[in-house]
Amino acid sequence: MNQGNLDYLQDKLKYLGFGEDAPINEELKEEVLRGQPAFQLLTEALFEDCRMEAKLYFERSGVKDHYFFKKYDALLQYSDGIEADKQQTFYIYKKWGYTFKEAFNLLEGRAVYKKLVMQKTDTEYWAWSELIFSEKDGFGNYRIKEYKENYNYDLEKLLEMYPIVELQDEQLRKGLIRSLQRGNIHPVYFIKSNKREKVFIEANPKERGIIISQQATRAAVRAEKLQKPEETALSTEPSVVAEPDTPAPESAPESEAGETSDTKPVRPPRKRTYK
Repeated sequence: MNQGNLDYLQDKLKYLGFGEDAPINEELKEEVLRGQPAFQLLTEALFEDCRMEAKLYFERSGVKDHYFFKKYDALLQYSDGIEADKQQTFYIYKKWGYTFKEAFNLLEGRAVYKKLVMQKTDTEYWAWSELIFSEKDGFGNYRIKEYKENYNYDLEKLLEMYPIVELQDEQLRKGLIRSLQRGNIHPVYFIKSNKREKVFIEANPKERGIIISQQATRAAVRAEKLQKPEETALSTEPSVVAEPDTPAPESAPESEAGETSDTKPVRPPRKRTYK
């Protein structure tokens, strides 16, 4: 067994949010020892009120005992029955890949800001990405739409327009921005009439704004919208901007070690392996 390759694959699982020292790591080792040309692993986690399942694909390269983590299928299952389950394949390319939590946020309909890459040239660039649920490609995946630098969505500048208490502390400010860039719904306090009001916000690059809610989870937001006809999204006035010329790459952006704190599964993975 190539211990260096196994360590690399286990680090990949860790940084992509599939857990550290989790049962899936032992399953990975067992499959690498078996030496099959390809194998798949299953895992799952709970995020907010939803279950996420993932099927991870590994393939052996032309080099003996050397495997690559190629992609994973993510399935988002809703327990409330208000929305249909959603599924998407997320590709891993070299050091780039969406974390499991970012995949959840994308399938929930939120945007993620990451470093992406053009595979033909390995050219890196930053962009917001979101899934277009009304469009699918020939493989059954939702189309990925990108909002690049020329779209002029400046989240940091936009947040300054709101009376957010956390912006007054540099550490809290950085944490808030990074959380929103990952696609999270983040709690903040607004100052209104000299009183603090807790709300939850998320980035909304499509409308060049943010979405503000009184609820912490998407399920609660959906329930709130069913009860209240008024709009809960607040944004700046969007101008007409052309679709970015460069198509979204098949693979995902660079993962970061910092993701492991909020992407660690809160439920032990099921010990199942596809042969």
